[in-house]
Amino acid sequence: MILANEIQTQIRYEDLLKKHVEQIENLRREVSVWRERAERDGLTQCLRREAFVELIESRRNFGLLPQQTTLVIIDIDHFKKVNDTHGHQAGDEALKHVARILKTNTPEGGLVCRMGGEEFVMVLPQGVEANRNFLEALRLQLATTPCRINQGEKISLTASFGAVTWNTDTSMMRASADADALLYRAKHEGRNRLVAA
Repeated sequence: MILANEIQTQIRYEDLLKKHVEQIENLRREVSVWRERAERDGLTQCLRREAFVELIESRRNFGLLPQQTTLVIIDIDHFKKVNDTHGHQAGDEALKHVARILKTNTPEGGLVCRMGGEEFVMVLPQGVEANRNFLEALRLQLATTPCRINQGEKISLTASFGAVTWNTDTSMMRASADADALLYRAKHEGRNRLVAA
């Protein structure tokens, strides 16, 4: 009789332990989902600005960021016109379209972030000269790949790029300001172009 009681107690403990393990696994999955939501832009699935900066800093602190990288700011040309002409849902499709092309083509070790609005940032291994042809090809792909909106209607999009070589032992803020100035120059010179230094 004592042995039967001990076996029943053991079975209850095992069932209770199994239940707690399942609860812990469910909590881990839930935390993972919430972490993903916090780190990724819900529309484009690109990194959010805060997660991007945190990841860059973490890579730099652990020596996982190359000494020389390319920092690129990309801005969709005439994005307001897309929203005004075709509606905000079309604008959302345009953002997803651009993000998909950027993410699909980003080389290993590169990162893509949606900074906000119609602006994206990329960090690529190696300096600008090593990435110039890639960035030109990316700009061309954006310009020649139609974006489907509103039940299959196609629109053309272009983007302007400002790119700098960022020596990662210096401030990312300084490199961002330099890339932003080059982006402004690309817009001023007619849009749909890469200006790099």
